[in-house]
Amino acid sequence: MYSLFKKFKISKHMATGLAWHKAVLPNLRQCRVQKTDLKIRPIYHRLQRRIEAHICISFVAYKVYKELERQLFEKQSSLSPEKVIDIAKTIFAIKIVHPISKDVYFKTLIITDEQRLLAKQFGF
Repeated sequence: MYSLFKKFKISKHMATGLAWHKAVLPNLRQCRVQKTDLKIRPIYHRLQRRIEAHICISFVAYKVYKELERQLFEKQSSLSPEKVIDIAKTIFAIKIVHPISKDVYFKTLIITDEQRLLAKQFGF
């Protein structure tokens, strides 16, 4: 750090700021939101609470997307988050109510090989 002071004539106050940026910037890069990840659209709300709700929902969607990305990486999956989302859109569940006993049953319909792969990776 001393050579940095001499070479660029940086004060100790500035060096503290530089050290902070050096420590914090890599973490900020990880949190940077990509417009393509969220498919962000313009906000056409006028009320403050609706704008805040829109931003909150967008942020939650981003966090869910990043969690899916993390889990796919952890499971060493060859699938991209976009592909997983497309496959998940085709998985349906049915609810069956027994006419006599009124017991309720749920059944997830896994039909294609891609759906089977996804079910195996995520355990459903």
